[in-house]
Formats: sequence, C-alpha cells, structure tokens
Amino acid sequence: MNIRLFLILLFADYLDSTPDIFYPYGREIGDDIMFKNDDGFLGPLDIAIEFPFFNRSFSSLFINTNGLISFGNGISSFTPAPFPLIEVIGVAPFWNDIDTTKGGDIFYRTVSDLNTLNQIGADVRSSFNAFANFRPSWALIVTWFQVAQFSQSANFPNNTFQALVTTNGRHSFTIFNYHKLDWSRSRNVAEHAQVGFNAGDGIVHFALDKSFTPNITNIVFESNVNKPGRWIFRIDDTTIEEGGCNTQGNVILSPFVVFFIGGEEILVTGPCFNISQDVAKIVIDSYSEIECQILDSNSCKFRTPLFEKIGRVPLTLRVNDDQTFNGNIFVKDESIQSKIDDEELSLVWHSEKTNQKYDIYVIRISENSSESVKLIQSNLEQNSTSSKSSLLFFDNSSNTIENCYLAIGIKKNINQQIELKNYLFIRNFFVLNSNLVENRKSRFWIPILMISILNAGSICENWASNQPDPTPYLQGLPPCWPALPSATNVPESFGDFIQDKASGQQCCYNSQNDLIVGPPGGGTLDMAHAEEKPISHFFEDVVPYFYCCKFSDNCDKYYEKRPSDDGSRWTPPTPAGGSGDPHFTTFDGVEYTFNGLGEYTLFEINEINFTCQIRSSSLKVNSSAKADGTVFRAIAIKGDSSTDSIQIELDLANNVLIYINGIVVDLTNEYINLNQLSLKLNDATNIELTYSKGINFQILLTPRKNAFLIFCSIDKKYTNRTRGLLGNFNGIKSDDFRLPNGVVLNLNKNEDRDIFENFGQKWLVNSMTSVFTYQQGFQHRDFVDLSYTPKFIQDGIVFANSSLEIVAKEKCGENNKCLYDVSVTSDIEIGVLNVNFDKKIQLFQQDLVNISQALEAIKNPSTTTGTTKFENVDDKICEHYLNSGIKCDSGAFISNMKFSEFCRKSCNDSAQTSTITTTTSTTFITTTKTDTQNICINYNDVLCNYFVKSFDLCDLNSFISATPFRVYCCDACKSKN
Repeated sequence: MNIRLFLILLFADYLDSTPDIFYPYGREIGDDIMFKNDDGFLGPLDIAIEFPFFNRSFSSLFINTNGLISFGNGISSFTPAPFPLIEVIGVAPFWNDIDTTKGGDIFYRTVSDLNTLNQIGADVRSSFNAFANFRPSWALIVTWFQVAQFSQSANFPNNTFQALVTTNGRHSFTIFNYHKLDWSRSRNVAEHAQVGFNAGDGIVHFALDKSFTPNITNIVFESNVNKPGRWIFRIDDTTIEEGGCNTQGNVILSPFVVFFIGGEEILVTGPCFNISQDVAKIVIDSYSEIECQILDSNSCKFRTPLFEKIGRVPLTLRVNDDQTFNGNIFVKDESIQSKIDDEELSLVWHSEKTNQKYDIYVIRISENSSESVKLIQSNLEQNSTSSKSSLLFFDNSSNTIENCYLAIGIKKNINQQIELKNYLFIRNFFVLNSNLVENRKSRFWIPILMISILNAGSICENWASNQPDPTPYLQGLPPCWPALPSATNVPESFGDFIQDKASGQQCCYNSQNDLIVGPPGGGTLDMAHAEEKPISHFFEDVVPYFYCCKFSDNCDKYYEKRPSDDGSRWTPPTPAGGSGDPHFTTFDGVEYTFNGLGEYTLFEINEINFTCQIRSSSLKVNSSAKADGTVFRAIAIKGDSSTDSIQIELDLANNVLIYINGIVVDLTNEYINLNQLSLKLNDATNIELTYSKGINFQILLTPRKNAFLIFCSIDKKYTNRTRGLLGNFNGIKSDDFRLPNGVVLNLNKNEDRDIFENFGQKWLVNSMTSVFTYQQGFQHRDFVDLSYTPKFIQDGIVFANSSLEIVAKEKCGENNKCLYDVSVTSDIEIGVLNVNFDKKIQLFQQDLVNISQALEAIKNPSTTTGTTKFENVDDKICEHYLNSGIKCDSGAFISNMKFSEFCRKSCNDSAQTSTITTTTSTTFITTTKTDTQNICINYNDVLCNYFVKSFDLCDLNSFISATPFRVYCCDACKSKN
C-alpha cells in the first residue's frame, strides 16, 4: 500500500544568524529592505489604524537609519541627545551613527499574517498581567542586521537588533530584541548609544540606565521580561510600564489545540518561576495531574495525556500548591479511518521549513482508556520514508479489534533550550488480531475482505441482551431531518445532527436526499457521543457493530439496540437574521431597516437564559474617514451556565477575533465541540455555530472582512418566547415591533426613521446588560453613539457619483437594500451582502417546503417517498464507519457530522483503478488501489465535496488526474457550474 501525505508546514525560514527571540525577518518572509544610506530615513509610512503614543495618536511613522522609529518626522541626527526632547517623538532601540553604506541592511515590514500577530500578542500578554485580553491589530517590525558604524572599514564590528511597535488601537507596546552589539558608539561620535523612548512633550520619556555608557552593549544579556536580549514597554500611557512575568491571572499555551490521543508537548508561559525552587503541576479537568517541567523563569512545558473528551478542556497550573493560573486547552479528533494492508507503507510530506526533524508513531487505544505508543521511526530529516506495514502491529495484543492511530510528529525548536514535539497529522485505522480471525487475507482491516470472527454471533447476542432500552435515549436527542436541504443553500451546520454530549444520533440519506431508516445503511443511535467521547464510542458502538453486522448475520439485533431515528419528530426551523447597513428579517418574516450605532439585543429567549447581541459600527473608509452607514462588526452569544459563550468580532484592522468564554482563541480552520454547541470555522470568512438547544447561526464575512451578515434559525418550540430586533416568533407579523416593556408598536416596516427612533434604539443594551467582552482599553461606551443619526432609506437613494451608481445597479439589480447600502457606504461588497442574504432566506424556505413534504410521507406510509431502506447498501454509510467495510452502491451519500458536508459517492463499474484524494486543512492524502472486482471502494471519499468547495475546482487536475475521483464529485461539480 502507498500512502502519500502532503503536509504543508507554514513556518517561515529564519536567516541563519537569527537569534531565538527575534521575530522572523528577511526577504524570505516578505520584508522590504531600506535603501543604503547614512543619516537617512524612510517615510512617512501609513499605519492601518491610529497609533496611540502617550498623549497623542499618529497615522504614519518613519524608519530612521540611526536606530529610531519616529512619529511626525524623520530623524537625521547621528548624535544621540538625552531624553526628554521636543523634536524627537518615537522609540530608540539603539540611537547612534549607523551607516549601511559601509555594511549591513535594514529590513522592515508591516505585519499582516495572523501567526506573527498572535505571537506578538502572546509575548505582550505573558509579560503584562493586566493585559490578558490584549490582541494586536497592527505591528511594524524593523530589523537592523549587521549594521556598521559611520566611516567603518572592513572587518570592523557590527550590530544586529530589532524593534517592533504594535497596537490594538487603544494600547501600544514596543519590543526591543538584541542579538549582537559589538559597538556602542561610532568613532566620530562622542556619545555612546541611547536606548529608550520619548513622547516629544518635554516630560514623558524613558532611557535604559546603561545609555550613554560603554555598558549599553550588555543589554544583549539582560532583560525586563526574563528573556535575555528582550525588552518590552507599554508606550500609550504617561505612566511608563515595563514588562515582566505574572504572579496571577491566566496561562498562555502553545499550541492550545491538540489531538485527543495525547503525547504532544505544550509550552506554558506567563507565570514567574524560580528555576531552582519551584514545582509546577498541570491539572487537566480536575482529574489528571501532570508535572510541568520548568524551563526558565517564564515558562514550563508538559506532555498531554490521553483526553477523555473532545472540545474545550479546563486546565490549571499550580506552582508550589500556593499559586494557581487558569487556562483552556482545545482537544480535537480530525483523524479519518483508513485501510492499511500488508504492503509497504510509503509516507511523503512537503515542508517549507528546512532543518526539521520528524518522528513516526503508532498509538493503540484500549477500552480502559489506556494507550500504548510505539515509535517506529525517529529523527527523520528528509520529507519521506517507507517501512513495512507490519511495524504498525502490537504483538502483545489480546483484543479482536484494536483502535490505532498513525501519527507524524514534528520537533519544533522554540529557542536553543526549548524543543516541543507536536503532531502534524494523525490517521485512524483498525487492526484485527490474526489469532482470532478465520480465513484472514490480511493483517489489517480492508473494505472488501470477507472475514468471520470466532463466536461473533454469540458475542453479538450477549451484547444485545445486556443493552438498555434505547427509546428514552433516542427521544432525548434532536430528530433527524426527513430529507436533507441543499448544502449550498443553507448553513452547513444544519447537517450536524449529533448534538447531545452524552449520546448521539447518526442520520444517513440516499442519493435522493431521503432519510434511510434501519439496516442496511441507516443511521444509528450512539450511546457514547462520537465527538465528545471517541474512545467510548468505538468500544460501545463501533465494535458491537462489527460483531453483529460484519462478522455475523445479526445486524437486526444491532439496530434493535441502536435504532435509526425515522425523522417523524422533526419540525421545520425558522430562519431570520440581518445584513448590510443593517437590514433585518424577523422570525415571522418582517423585513425592515434599522441602522443604529451601538450594541443591541438581536434576540433573547429568557426561558433558557439565551441572549444574542450584535454590534453595529461605522464602516471605515480609510485610516481616518468613515462612511455614513453602519454594519455588523461583532456578535456575542451567551447561554446558561452549562453553555460556552461565544463572541465573533472584527477589530480595528479587520482581523477576526473569536472569543470563547471571554478568552480569544487563535483558530484558522477548525471544527471544535464546545459545551452545548459546535463551532466550525472556514478560512475565517464563514463561521457556523450549532447549539444543542435547536439554535443555529452562520456568520458570513465580506471578502475584505470589514462587515458580515448573520443568518440564524431556531426551533419551533421557541414560539412566543423570543424578543428583540428579530421580533416575537409566533407567525404573526403585526406584533414583531415589540418593545422591551412588552408594548407592541404599529409601525410601517418601510418607514425606517420611525423604526429607528421608536423601536430599534429601545433595544440598545447598556454596560450592565451587555454580554460582550471588550478588548484591552475599550469599554461599552466606546461602541455607542447616541447622537448618531443615519441616512434613512425612506428619504431616497442618492449616489455620490454616476460611476458608482452604474456599478451598483449592475451588482444589485432591483434589490433596493443593496442599492441603498452602496449609496451610503460606497462599498459594493456591503450591498451584495443583502443579495446573498435574501437568496439564502428564499432557498432555505424552499428547502423547508420540500422537507415538510418528506415529513408528510413519513407520517403517511402509503406515499412512495419518504424514509428509505436502501436495499443495495452493504454497510453503514455514516462517516464514523466509512471505510470500515463499505461496498459502493449506486449513489448513496451521507450527512458528514464532523465536517458538515453532504458528500456524494458514485460508482464507476468499469473502473479498474480508483484514486481518491481528501483534505483536512493542510494535509493531503492519496491512496491508490486496483479493484479487480469492479467494485468502487470507499477509502476516504468522505471529504470529496469539501475538497471541491475548498479549492473551487471541479476538474481538480492540479491535485490529481484520475477520472474516478471526478465521478465521485460530479454532483458537487455540477452544482458549481
């Protein structure tokens, strides 16, 4: 067998001389290089947001050859003058006479990648306990690399240092990093270098004590944050603040998203440690205590255990049992079950980082939640390897079926002293014990093997006799949909049918979108939630399935104890939401415009303590000007004490911030189970939230990420229970303009001035009722403007110029909401949000009509449509059993619970070779197998539609060329053309 793993590692190469504390720099990662000069400066360079610098703010800055970053003007002076000064405004990592014509370069770049911004934020937060919520929106990194002094000749010393300025729009910091300072003053200058910063008001300033002395070069070995060579300062307030480690607060974890199988190393920073005296321990979810190895005065590391659940897991760091620091780690299982046989195993991965080492592990998970780990190859320096599949076997096994994982680990050097081991990729596979298998054709489970297990029938019967009545468990779960909606028309989270945290229900569908009930092929009840408790799920639900349905002819007994839901309990959800310069559609279908500026109650359900609030803010045109209109820039959702709170926000630089329980988490493309909800993130532009209580959200961002639309739906059980801007959900349109005090207003939905003054503004929240978390330095009052009066749509639509009007009419058609938004914002993307929202509502409602017809078919068995017993299916179709023994049939597909995709499979009976490619984030897997029986084998096609959508390709020739794969995804391709 040949498995090729294309692993894209997004780590930039450092220059060879880059010290550990430096941020990445150089041409390789996109830096610009300042022109060679003496006493020159570059600028003004625009800043994306206003930069607070003590008692002033600036929108541009200058990079100065002589070791300063300044505001207001460039600095040509080569002789440092003691601070405070009036004519110098800025930071000075090393102010002296530097001449790059004699040697060295000055690299610079504005930071736009989230990885570096997140690292900068983590460095600030770990050094300033009071800034636990600081998230930088903008940063500039300038690196003076091997720079020479004035009039320097060959073989003279040089200096390498780095300065960074960063802000979130309210608070600002500067970070100085030093690698080598071989000279303290140029030969033509009497003064040694000055290091510090100056506000330019003649009062506020700071300079290191060693400034103007030969000892200034010793700052390479000193620090104010316990990292030799690094200095961090807050520079937005008249009170000078230096960084340092924390004695209370939260810990910072890197990485903070891990695989549940354990074995990964986590770096913990923030607290202060005494290396020789302190003892640090990590307590995970109150049940597991692990030593945290202290590395230096500001960090320790620990190795993750096997986690008992997926999702957010609380964590506590204890130092000497008298100090505690809290945090959260997010646990995932992104493995896909695969077929492995006796052939040679070939692994290939691609990395943009050189000098990297890799390890290959096999992990076996036992029923008692213990695990065995076997290192089969280590310290691989090349990006490929091969070995015999037999190395994946554990010889001491006494189990019939084993749950195993193949993992590729990477050793990441944090600095010269700290190395972390983490997994890049895991793949799940089943192993059958050769001593217990009759007529065994392979050591590993493959889809088309005909295998019988000794006493499998009796094992199944004994299992069934000991199982409880499944009815109460099934009735306690959300019902399956009688038929599937179109995956391209509604939020994909509507396909997430497993929502309960103790048990779950899989829902399987045929090629006509109809629900399949019962064997073969129907979904089943899971007594252990597949996402929340993957280990228990395997042994309580998957293994019995093998014994009953694969190794014997007792599948009816399995379905008796793990029945399919027939969809009869389903009721259609009701859509609502808003978009653009906000236009709302209530749960009862009333469309109106309310463009306030502040934070408002979108809807709330008091009976379940559920509140959803939105923030409507002015649309920014450039660094200083704002448009006349307002748009959605944040949403905050809070449930009862058992439900994790969520906030999605666009910061001042249009970065997407996701808060979970008030803490920002750095996510890219993740599917995470949280308490009472699941969160799915697609490239930070499409965010889906699915709540166990029957509430769903989809947040779609504009391409420039300067605004978003909100599409939501709720279950009909909340009839007469909602209040807020989305109205009273009861099917009566006339009472949707209900005030917080219960009074119903008789308003014309087209009179947006009256709606603004008499209804919308009444749902403005205050600082006490707000459920938002605010970035460091911001408060509720910073997002509310009671004096704001919008342009009203009822006063007419007037464009600033004819060219804008032409483009708007081309994109908007007859959609007045779209035309209005373009006229007040001059932003076509904002207008198009309304077109997309209206289309989404219309298609979703049509889907509900079709599905309701399927529901009637279920309740009336005489009809020919409805739930289906898919007679040609040889096996379960749901994703957790996919690749466990399925023979392809003519057009079956599934609702994929993990990735929320509706993935199709189609057979090419004449195909002799099937090549199927799947993707999970940065991993590509290709498997090839010749099928001599003309049976289309399901290896890993569960993500085919995901693959098509992610890369917007139907042909997919840039990844593969095999025709059978395109056959698998033909339906997805047709839907895109």
